[in-house]
Parts: sequence; C-alpha cells; structure tokens
Amino acid sequence: MEVQETAFYSDFPETLPIADANNTIAPVICDGQYDPTLGIILVGFGSLISLIGIVANFTLLYMFLTRGAYRSYPFQTFLALLDFNLCALYIFCFGFPKIAINLRIEWLYIMVRTVTVHTLFLSRIIQLLIPYILIAHTADKFIMMSSGTNTDSEICWNKRIMVITALFWIAVVIRVPTYMTFFVKDESECDLFESKVLMTIDSDYQTFLLNFDFVVQFFHTFVSFIILCFLNTIVIKKQRDCHKRARRQSNFPAVKISVVLVKKEIKSFDRRFIGVMML
Repeated sequence: MEVQETAFYSDFPETLPIADANNTIAPVICDGQYDPTLGIILVGFGSLISLIGIVANFTLLYMFLTRGAYRSYPFQTFLALLDFNLCALYIFCFGFPKIAINLRIEWLYIMVRTVTVHTLFLSRIIQLLIPYILIAHTADKFIMMSSGTNTDSEICWNKRIMVITALFWIAVVIRVPTYMTFFVKDESECDLFESKVLMTIDSDYQTFLLNFDFVVQFFHTFVSFIILCFLNTIVIKKQRDCHKRARRQSNFPAVKISVVLVKKEIKSFDRRFIGVMML
C-alpha cells in the first residue's frame, strides 16, 4: 500500500517541502490554511445554522417521542434524528477544530482529528440516507392515499420500520468501501495544530472506488432529486383530486335537499292551481 499525498479534510491544504534522509525534497502535507479569517467566518456561519438545526430538530424529536406521534410519523421522526446528527457532526468536525486551533486547545484538536475517519463515515451515511427516506415517505403517503389504509395500523408501522432499517443498512454497505480507504496521518514536521491530516490509501482498487463513489454521488444528487420531484407531483395531483371529490360529496346532500323542496313546492302549486280552476 502506498500513501497518496493528498489531504481531504483541511479547508486549504498547504504543502511544505521537507528534506528527507537522502537530501531529496519530500512534500509534507499539513492541515493548514491560507486564509484563517475566511475559514473562521464560513465555519462560524455554518455552525450558527447547525445550532439552529439542532434546536429545531430536537424540538421535533421531543414532540414526536413524548406524544407518541412517532408511530404515525416514523419517517418524519427518523428524518429529524438524521438532521439532528448531521448538524451536530458539522459542529464537531468543523466548529470544534476551529475553536481548538484558534484558542490552542490541544486535547480538543487531538480528540476531533483522531476520530475524523469515523465522523466522516457517519456524515456520508446520513447524507446518503436523507433523500431516500424522503422518497420512502412520499411513496408511503401516495400508497396510503390510493389504498385508503389506516396509517396508524400495526401492519403499516412494521412495514415502515422495515423500510427504514433496509435503507439504513444499504447506505452503510455503500459507504463502507470508501471508508476503508481513509486514514489520519500524523505529520511530526508540522505544527501540532496542523499535524493530523486526513489522507487516502493508494491501493489497486483506488480507481474502482473513485468511480463507484462518483456513481453513488450522481444517484444521490440528481436521480434521487428527479424521483422525489416526480413522486411529489403525483401526490399533489392525488391530493387535489381527493379534495375535489370530497367537496362534491359534501355539496351533494344540499343539492338533493334543494331538489326535494322544489318538487314539494311544485306539487303544492299544482294543488292550489287545480283548486282555483274548480272554483
């Protein structure tokens, strides 16, 4: 196995020429950045949005779990959990390192950078899961509207949990190959707060894994978006048709009563007219 000298995790990788034992120049990649001020601004803005997301999703989870609504809305509950974790991972992976580097907190920097591979793996699983959970939720809504099935039934709950579990493990299996190619390298020549760099192993399967990851990203970005738009269009049309049908049914009794009243009025008029003619 050879190491491909490319940093993935840092905002702006910096390459420093260091002489090795043979007096040849060997590049050392540090976890540095050219414009720390810009990095602080961008990460600070992203961390603020993530904090808002954490509060909002925690509120949703609290409402779903304490009121028992998770049985009726399992997809929404799981989506809130995924989004909560994604926001928390952003702060952990980007906000904490910025705090550690700028305040020179050694233990915080080492803790965050040591588990970089694992947090990257978790974040990629969550990013892959979210659109397909949305697709499953939209498809479930269409099926319930078409079949008229009780959404609170035990059968519906079990099927939804099976779908969520299957999607989760599929996402894990898809992300495992690329997870195995990353590692954190310690660069002793760099400053302590730039010494832990995320790199990838240059193996015989590297080209295959890159192509595989490209296909996954294509489906994740474009295909899932098209499927979701298509399903939402169908659901909106179905809801509009159901609304029109319900409105017609609600108006039908009033029309029927009006017809009966008109008939009674006609009969009453006929009787009065016949009585007048007989006089």
